[in-house]
Amino acid sequence: MWGKWMLAGAAAVALGLVAAGTTLASPADRAGQNAAVPAAHEGTVVSVTANKLTMKDEAGKEHSHTVGSDAKITVNGKPGKLEDLKMGVKIQVMTGEAGKVLSISTVDKVK
Repeated sequence: MWGKWMLAGAAAVALGLVAAGTTLASPADRAGQNAAVPAAHEGTVVSVTANKLTMKDEAGKEHSHTVGSDAKITVNGKPGKLEDLKMGVKIQVMTGEAGKVLSISTVDKVK
């Protein structure tokens, strides 16, 4: 009789381990998943060209982003164009998978 219970218990533990193994991701897998999550970058505009934005983050480091035609640009709460972003304006850039620019918006000053 105990043999049946031990076998059933072992089967339950094995099933639990298999289930846990399929739901727990390795650090490398989690890093890949996080790459698809949008990330916000704040700073100020340094320069803008036809499809490239260079910004300076709050630590003073410059970053360049290639901006596709599908990126949503908002200036002072209204739809805008990349060339509407002027040097020194505070912005937030949202990037997605592989650093693709999803949106750029000006950041209002604290009232």
